[in-house]
Amino acid sequence: MFGIIRIMIGCFFSCCVILMLRKKTILTRKKIYALICVTVFIVSVLSFVPIENWFFHFNSPEAAFNYFHIGKNNIELVLEGNDSAFVIDHKNNKYTYQIIPKDNNKWQVGLGLYLKTVVNTFSDGIAVYVYQYKNTDDYYISAFDVNGVKADIFDNCHSQFYYLKHQTNLDGSDFYTYFAHISDFNQQYYIEMNGKRIAIKTNQSGDGSKPLKK
Repeated sequence: MFGIIRIMIGCFFSCCVILMLRKKTILTRKKIYALICVTVFIVSVLSFVPIENWFFHFNSPEAAFNYFHIGKNNIELVLEGNDSAFVIDHKNNKYTYQIIPKDNNKWQVGLGLYLKTVVNTFSDGIAVYVYQYKNTDDYYISAFDVNGVKADIFDNCHSQFYYLKHQTNLDGSDFYTYFAHISDFNQQYYIEMNGKRIAIKTNQSGDGSKPLKK
């Protein structure tokens, strides 16, 4: 619906301009081409402006996610933070992540640019990603063992980890990915997975994100 509404706005704009031009001048191929370019530009710009958030909210993160994404979605996990929720959709053997902003216990449309990857590290066969909602203290972690084995995982914030299981394309074996909302992400943060301790620091991503709390 998110994309459809923007296309409708673009079409409405084009129709209005065409009606105005037909009253005053002859429509040439050059003018029509320029109008198409302007319409595409408007639709593109509106894709980065969640105008819906000015008028209404959603009752759940799932509703906001489904509004943004066209087609049948397969939401498998929702992690709720203080100012946002982290929605995980899995279909066609691919994960889709999206941040859904929270406003007074209601939910808004989230854009891809709201989700920042502040850590992307690989250590001793374990891949770890940490995502941040804008410049808030809402952090979400994703971790998995490249061997795909089910793991014993915890961190020093006593976060609640959830796992999603799917089958690999190679041999059909189960593959496990672990997710959690981090309640207190600081310079001492670490996870321990299958007996392997991994220290997590934002300077591993090098993206200039807000410094961790000390």
